[in-house]
Amino acid sequence: MRSLEQRPLFMLRENEDALDDMLADRRYEQVDPVTLYIAETADLTAELKIIDAMPSWPPLAVQLELWKAGGIGPARVAVMNRVTTRQMSLLGRSGDAPAGTVFVALHDDVAMVHALEVSAEFRRDGVGRRLMHGAANWASVMGASWITLAVTRANEAANGLYQALGMDQAARYHYRRAPERFS
Repeated sequence: MRSLEQRPLFMLRENEDALDDMLADRRYEQVDPVTLYIAETADLTAELKIIDAMPSWPPLAVQLELWKAGGIGPARVAVMNRVTTRQMSLLGRSGDAPAGTVFVALHDDVAMVHALEVSAEFRRDGVGRRLMHGAANWASVMGASWITLAVTRANEAANGLYQALGMDQAARYHYRRAPERFS
């Protein structure tokens, strides 16, 4: 990493305590603790109105605006655009207003959710739940048996949503980043 002029960064999974302790002792900071969730797609499908989770590929301009407002910028949108498997974005509404969006892509029989974003004014209005049901509905039609996602542990609202939907924690990980002096 240093030869590429990058700050050293290590991903640590559960049960890698010795390495984690060693890096902590060397003042590597913990970054982005993440939980991976998984559920059977059939457990998340639900009957929805098309307006609740309207499919669109490529994403509409309003979806890009929703992502941008939530801190999901061009670099993360570029990740979505690089996907070579089946993918879809969904636009959620609350009444007549665009309220949220999500991206979902398939690999074999697994659907991976990415970039679920709900406008602050519409949070706790069921938009996130409807978008997750919409993602599961689309994934089910595409033949996916599983739906999964990664979320930072600090995002309490999202973790609460995924737990309320009955998703199981499949794994946890975090990163350790070298102190600034290594930059």
